[in-house]
Amino acid sequence: MRLMGMPASEGAALAQSSIVRIDDRSKLQYFSIKPSEIRIELELFHIAVKQAAEELAAIHGKLKLENRELDAEIIEVQLFFLQDAELLESVRQKISSLFYSAQMAVQETMNEIVEKIDSLENPYLQQRATDLKDVCWRMIRKLRGEAEQLNLMGIHTGRGKIILLCEDLTPSEAVRLKPEIVAGLVTAEGGSMSHVAIIARSLGIPAVVGVGAELLHINNGEWLLLNGTEGTVQTGAYSVLLDAYKQLNRRGEGELTVKHCEMSKATFNIDITVLSNISSIAEARIAKNNGSSGVGLFRTEFLFMGREDFPTEEEQFEAYKEVVSIFGSDAPIIIRTMDVGGDKQLCSLPIKKENNPFLGLRGIRVSLRYREQFRIQIRAILRASFYGQIKLLFPMIATIEEWKSVLCEVERIKADLRKDSLPFNEQLEVGVLVEVPAVAILIDRFLETADFISIGTNDLTQYVMAVSRTDTALSQLHDPLQPAMLQLIRHIISEVHAKGKKVSVCGEMASHPLAAPLLLGLGVDMLSVNCVSSLPSDLFMWNQDSQQLQEIAEEVLALDSSGQIEQYLRYKLNSEQRSESEQNGRVDQNGLAGKNGDWCGMV
Repeated sequence: MRLMGMPASEGAALAQSSIVRIDDRSKLQYFSIKPSEIRIELELFHIAVKQAAEELAAIHGKLKLENRELDAEIIEVQLFFLQDAELLESVRQKISSLFYSAQMAVQETMNEIVEKIDSLENPYLQQRATDLKDVCWRMIRKLRGEAEQLNLMGIHTGRGKIILLCEDLTPSEAVRLKPEIVAGLVTAEGGSMSHVAIIARSLGIPAVVGVGAELLHINNGEWLLLNGTEGTVQTGAYSVLLDAYKQLNRRGEGELTVKHCEMSKATFNIDITVLSNISSIAEARIAKNNGSSGVGLFRTEFLFMGREDFPTEEEQFEAYKEVVSIFGSDAPIIIRTMDVGGDKQLCSLPIKKENNPFLGLRGIRVSLRYREQFRIQIRAILRASFYGQIKLLFPMIATIEEWKSVLCEVERIKADLRKDSLPFNEQLEVGVLVEVPAVAILIDRFLETADFISIGTNDLTQYVMAVSRTDTALSQLHDPLQPAMLQLIRHIISEVHAKGKKVSVCGEMASHPLAAPLLLGLGVDMLSVNCVSSLPSDLFMWNQDSQQLQEIAEEVLALDSSGQIEQYLRYKLNSEQRSESEQNGRVDQNGLAGKNGDWCGMV
């Protein structure tokens, strides 16, 4: 059996399954209390809050000791909820005025707040709803006198590492996953940007999420092959799964470290710069620890989310300067101005709800409407540029007029800084993030003033293929290997190189096991990958040099579907598999050596 989900943390794992079922909500005590019992219920609630806070503080302290800053920040958010006056008072009022039991009061308060958040259809706030539910269920377990739901030592049977299967995990459960026990994680629910996915990536645990209820029909102890890069889970005979796992390792989807990749890089004639995508200072530290030499995309909007006010110039300046200090003054740091709207909203900006937010007010459109906040951010970035090799990148540009307006703002702020005698890098480079097809079509015009180009393949694919990036039913269309996408990328690269400038890719395509080497063949100068990734292993496992990859890219551009392209790349790039087939003397009618599953179509 083969199940499909969403890739959440790259890598492959072969191990036996262990199913965990959590949060038995049927035990909730929905009952009213007598007025004489109010004081007792309030005291029970007070104790539950205190115990929940002590547990979370202990988890937070352990994460800090392990230098897991990003995970610690998630727990900090939950600790703040336990101090939230509105939440606590709502529970007390339900106990005192409505005569709810403490359990019922916590549950109803949670439902009310989550319903409000869900109505906003904001993925970032929905993550906060996940944190809130996690905290509330922790309090409810304290009120029921129950222990922690997830006991990894309890599911570890001594048979080696396991692949953990569950409906979903709460953030506070996910941070306690242990890579020495959990070889892989699969959830029936959840998304690739959930806390659980982020934590799995930070721990280096391969993960697949959103598989569906069918996942829980797998029996405990079954052998599973998990592919976190492609988002698949496969059951079957151990010998069959082992062979498939070996093939994944040959392709670079198994366990490979940064050092392995760097050694392989020196073996082949490949000239490529690989940097990291980050969203916070914590992720900058993770990327640095994983061997990254710089930042190819700093998503600054995440510095602004979850707060009522817009961060000051000094706050932003210190954050950007800190990232420079983490990587060093010679490391490239590409900072994207805030890209809000669409699926990311700020409490500090009154952006109205839109019917189709991905086609509405987002990215540079927001910045140019709220220019004062935009100027504050540019000023902070310019000041930080004095301390390192910072470059400025602007998102969702669609017209020449927008780009000229952006450049005018930058020059205006440079003049203000000179007037204030504040230093900055006078040679700071500015770039366009190509996400809108209109920019790709007019790329030669933008290159007259842009210093560099970065391709955001996630949104560009969405707009080129006219399919939402969040629509799982049409996920085959939101595929960077679509022929139209590859032709457009080649056009962009050709125009950029003709101007003697450089182009990078910072979307998920940069980490795609087949697309990454293809991008090299197309001529991309730099890849920017997830902050917890090592260098994309596939680039350095294929036994091809730059010339061979260029030839493969030209052949791919003649194909008509993403399915054909994927199959062809698997055949051409897997030189070990092809060599083995050739030695066995098996050749198909088209003259290509292969076996079941190998490419055997007409080019």
